[in-house]
Amino acid sequence: MINRVFLNDFAQEQHFVFVNEEGNEVADRAVDVAMTYIKKNSKLGVSVELRKVVGNRTDSNTFLESQFLNFQLILNE
Repeated sequence: MINRVFLNDFAQEQHFVFVNEEGNEVADRAVDVAMTYIKKNSKLGVSVELRKVVGNRTDSNTFLESQFLNFQLILNE
């Protein structure tokens, strides 16, 4: 979701966590393309901080732990 919000010419900062399965290169590339577009188009008035979490189905406990760790890091910032 992209919000077009302009606050005195300052970009609205959005924080996103992208959770992806290991080897899902199509989704990873799509997010990279979207991030590049946002960065190149400052007129959108959006600044995005993106964190990526990657895991696999065979080790779901470790995958969930990495997600929780990332969320905890974000909350502590």
